[in-house]
Amino acid sequence: MPRARRWTDEQLVAAVAASRTLSEVCRRLGLRPGKYDVLRRHIQRLGLDASHIPRSAVGSPRTRTGWTEDDLASAVPRATPSRRSAAAWATRRTAGSIG
Repeated sequence: MPRARRWTDEQLVAAVAASRTLSEVCRRLGLRPGKYDVLRRHIQRLGLDASHIPRSAVGSPRTRTGWTEDDLASAVPRATPSRRSAAAWATRRTAGSIG
């Protein structure tokens, strides 16, 4: 069974109106930032206008990518392997399985 909310609908309305991010909404409600999916559902339930808050719509991606597929494709060949996989990477490279 979910825990009871520690904030009211009126407090959420005020927090959404005064905030620029979901993290700020959490702080205004006295919550640690996180669980944004729960906030999004409450924002939708109340029909609040949160268009000024990035990624506030239900189903919004949790992270924003600042790169394109082409950026990633060009970066991968230049990437340095982590220390953990360096031995395996070097083995595959000397075996000719990596360009």
